[in-house]
Amino acid sequence: MYTKYRHKLLIANTLDANQKIISVAYAIMDDESYQSWKWFLDALATHVVRDIEGVCLISDMHQGILKAVDEVLAFCEPIGVHRYCLRHVASKFNSQLKNVQLKDLCYRTEQALTVN
Repeated sequence: MYTKYRHKLLIANTLDANQKIISVAYAIMDDESYQSWKWFLDALATHVVRDIEGVCLISDMHQGILKAVDEVLAFCEPIGVHRYCLRHVASKFNSQLKNVQLKDLCYRTEQALTVN
């Protein structure tokens, strides 16, 4: 949300049976912090994920998310898994290493690892 109000929109999406992205939960928070992510992930685990094993949480590398994920068992192995968004990983390659070729190789590894 890019407005004068500076709130953050937290969203949880999934794929339906037709492989279409649908939103299953969202929250508008004052800031993107450990506390807001912890609350959101706890609510997601309690009301959406429940007892489902094998749920994969894909996120960026925000420190609040990383700390909160470690405390919500639904997203920790062996019950669930947490992985990083490839777009954010590739962006780090580009911004920190200043190397477009490495960023491009990062995207190519995704294509090589895709299982149909």
